[in-house]
Amino acid sequence: MTNWEVGVFRAMSANMHLNMDYLIGIFLAASPWIFNFDEYVYLPHLIVGIVILLQAMMTRVVPEHGAVTNAGPANARHPYRGSSMNHGHTH
Repeated sequence: MTNWEVGVFRAMSANMHLNMDYLIGIFLAASPWIFNFDEYVYLPHLIVGIVILLQAMMTRVVPEHGAVTNAGPANARHPYRGSSMNHGHTH
């Protein structure tokens, strides 16, 4: 449902999906107290809600090495050239 690298339907943006994750995590974590069933069970809702929030906080929406373009092989930028990962070797 998300317009992302592996999205199947691509119906919503990644930022919208991430905002929904935040809202769902908060709602799930607070739901035992909102709906007044915290006397019976609250820990699973709280744990899963917090995990969803942590996952949303760790999600990177900007590529680490810049966006991938369809510039073709002549203009393609090698992801490791010019970085410290090539250890001085050229290929």
